[in-house]
Amino acid sequence: MALQSVRYRKFTPWNWSTYLFILGVVLLSCYPLLAGSGRDASTIIGVIILGLVAVILLSIGGLTVVIRESGITLHLGLVPLITKTVPFKQIKYLRTTKYRPIKDFGGWGLRGRGKKQVWSARGSDGLVLDLIEGSELIVGADDPNKLKERICDLSGISFHE
Repeated sequence: MALQSVRYRKFTPWNWSTYLFILGVVLLSCYPLLAGSGRDASTIIGVIILGLVAVILLSIGGLTVVIRESGITLHLGLVPLITKTVPFKQIKYLRTTKYRPIKDFGGWGLRGRGKKQVWSARGSDGLVLDLIEGSELIVGADDPNKLKERICDLSGISFHE
């Protein structure tokens, strides 16, 4: 398979308050370990925990949408560890939506309920990809219309209001 050039890439980070919350939890949980002086085992474990949390945040914090000639690839964070690729030929049509992340799916991130799946980082705006097999994929986006236009320009997929 030949490498396809990226036609559009958009990274949506988590809301800044999410990063502050996680940082606060990490610091509070590591404070007893780091408050003592010296190089004892608990201090080393605390530093390792902080490093692992930083790596996890970099790996899965936010949502990246990449559009190529043949389809859309979604992955959490900046590093594509958890990915989903949807070829254009599997998409019937597109539509924008407003959804309620907490009420409809239990929060942001990679979530699913029935035949609906959502990939989101923040907000309540999204682009729905109605797939041929009957399921829906909601892609959270700050500007779902821009995402829709990029996909329609490359794929010829129709847009439904």
